[in-house]
Amino acid sequence: MRAPAPPALTVRLGLALLCGVVVAVLAAVAFAASVPLILTSWASSMGLITTATGTPPAAPWRVAGGHLVSGAVGLGFVLVAGPHDLAQLAAAPLPQQLAAAALIGLAVAVAVAAMWLTGALHPPAAANPAIALVSPLAAGLPYAALVLGGAVVLGLVSLVLHRWRMGRATG
Repeated sequence: MRAPAPPALTVRLGLALLCGVVVAVLAAVAFAASVPLILTSWASSMGLITTATGTPPAAPWRVAGGHLVSGAVGLGFVLVAGPHDLAQLAAAPLPQQLAAAALIGLAVAVAVAAMWLTGALHPPAAANPAIALVSPLAAGLPYAALVLGGAVVLGLVSLVLHRWRMGRATG
């Protein structure tokens, strides 16, 4: 079975523009909430959603669910271990840096396992626990609200593009 032909250049440029607009809106929210590092996972998600629409990792449930699951894992790790300031970690002694690195690695591994177990594996969302652990303002309600809001926006964009792609394939 052959892969479907890529969309026309104008469609690809429109999808790239959509990606940029959605990331810009999410960036404004992340800056206002003082957790700008969350943009790394959101931008990666939008890149995947707009370029690989219809693939399993870009499916609406996986996008929204992956961010919710991994965000919850990140919040759990922050509540247990506390947030770490990235600038302070960079200047910390090597043993402290290695301990933080091990904690971040464990949090990401737990998030990936949780996404697999829930059927919501979305690779860009694996960054959420790392982001939570190195964002001093990521503890509590603002971070949870950001993760929830981002998951809803990304999930809706994925749903719209998925339905649009399915309509193009059948019609």
